[in-house]
Amino acid sequence: MNGNKVETAADKSANLVEETVLDDSTSASTYFESYEDLTVHRLMLEDIPRTESYKRAITLSNMFKNKIVMDVGAGTGILSLFCAQAGAKKVYAVEASKIASIALENVKENNFADVVEVIQSRVEDLPESIKVDIIVSEWMGFYLLHESMIDSVIHARDKHLKPGGKIFPEYATLNCALCSASPLFTTNWDNIFGHKMSSMRVLERQSLMAKPQVEMLEEEDILSVSRNILTIDMNSVTVQDVSAIRSKVFIATHNSGIYQGVVLWFDVTFPEPDEENEEASAEIVQLDTSPFSPQTHWKQTIILWPEDREVEEGDIVAFELFLGRSNPESRSYVIQLSELDAATEEHPVPCECGSAKCDVVRAFLENCDDNNEDQDMLSIN
Repeated sequence: MNGNKVETAADKSANLVEETVLDDSTSASTYFESYEDLTVHRLMLEDIPRTESYKRAITLSNMFKNKIVMDVGAGTGILSLFCAQAGAKKVYAVEASKIASIALENVKENNFADVVEVIQSRVEDLPESIKVDIIVSEWMGFYLLHESMIDSVIHARDKHLKPGGKIFPEYATLNCALCSASPLFTTNWDNIFGHKMSSMRVLERQSLMAKPQVEMLEEEDILSVSRNILTIDMNSVTVQDVSAIRSKVFIATHNSGIYQGVVLWFDVTFPEPDEENEEASAEIVQLDTSPFSPQTHWKQTIILWPEDREVEEGDIVAFELFLGRSNPESRSYVIQLSELDAATEEHPVPCECGSAKCDVVRAFLENCDDNNEDQDMLSIN
């Protein structure tokens, strides 16, 4: 492996680096204005896995009865309506964009104006005197962190959530895998009405590498098991925790195929229902945006390498993935993917990459753990 890099960054430097930024110029005003486009909200409302997951988590948990709720980034107000439907005593539907006026009309039309108060404001500008039992928010962006709306939820938690309050969703994970990217390469440049245009293939690759691609992959495009890059506990995460993430990944291919890049997706988990509440559903609701689940509007995020590589089942691949704010005020991230040499790079311990060496080390450690448990049992007896 050659140590190639694919980056999105604020400025260009090395020849080996292809650099750009995923909407890095997005200012706060531009960001909120973008959510005044009704087509954006229609896309989200028609995302059945997304909207149905929130509806199930809110209406089946029985946690909302007589509670005070804050909906951060309420949009058209659908989550606020779910909360009111679930018996909330009061819902603050906080929306910074002008779509707040539509949310208010939706609240009135569904006869919840006595429960849901629509506030057109950034959550950061609300008075600290507002205290709530539950925060709900659909804050996730592409590759989980794009748009940085998680910052607003963290602010709401720290300023407005009562001790012991709940956050919907409660946990989030960012995952990655090796992939082919067949949906991105659908043109046969070797036969354009009987003529070859191989130079167009080069230009196409360069264009697609200019920024991470958002596309829905098929199961057969995934060439490895997935690896967790980041786990977020919304009860304790800080803005600093999600400002820069660096992860070295060692992974084995489980399929032979054309390795073209790394794919990212996320899942979120909602709070576990109260076991002491007999009326509550026992279901723990999750929303999964992987290629193995029904399609969502997030699809998956693909970071391409400069060239295709053929891999065989069982090949060990290593890379380092970095996601970091391009600047403290930015709502987007620098994404850098660097290829590592799996044979010479130091692996973590334990490592689940599938190499013989790492399997031996892991088995040894597991055996040690088993022996320690046996010793503990002996000492107890």
